[in-house]
Amino acid sequence: MIPLNPANVHTLAALIAQQSASPDAPPDGAKPIVIVDAIDVTLALGAQQPHHSSPAARTLASLVLGLREISHSTTLACSADLALLHPSASGPATPLETAHRAFVVTLAHQARFVLQLRGLGTGAARDVSGVLRVSKGGGGGGGEGEEMTEDEDEDDAGGEWLYLAKGDGSVSVWGKGE
Repeated sequence: MIPLNPANVHTLAALIAQQSASPDAPPDGAKPIVIVDAIDVTLALGAQQPHHSSPAARTLASLVLGLREISHSTTLACSADLALLHPSASGPATPLETAHRAFVVTLAHQARFVLQLRGLGTGAARDVSGVLRVSKGGGGGGGEGEEMTEDEDEDDAGGEWLYLAKGDGSVSVWGKGE
């Protein structure tokens, strides 16, 4: 795992450029797909290091834009629990909570799609693990230079499905009422 920082984004860009120039590169010059898991941990790690302040949400969002420039598509996974996004009733939000909230909201506004996994509102069930929700993000347009048609816009409206994650690693997904 490589920590996300400006130097590593530049290193990744150089590696992609080098790979694109190699004889094994796709002939059409296709850019890679970048997947980053737990990107929000970067905010928390910065807050735990002595003599370092947590990187600002704007700085991390800027790094994400750098990743998007060098890739065909960027998929980001981060925590967006209710406790992280809403101020606690016990007192003012910490700088980490504030930075996390700003970063997640920024990502949602830039995203084409937002996928959310959450538990059941009614509590635990043996035959359902939770709800998968897909919705359009604030950056709902197509890819670079693309516009979505009305038909695509209606098809991509999103929805909710129930899912069951079993102990053997398999997952079943179905629509509500099925």
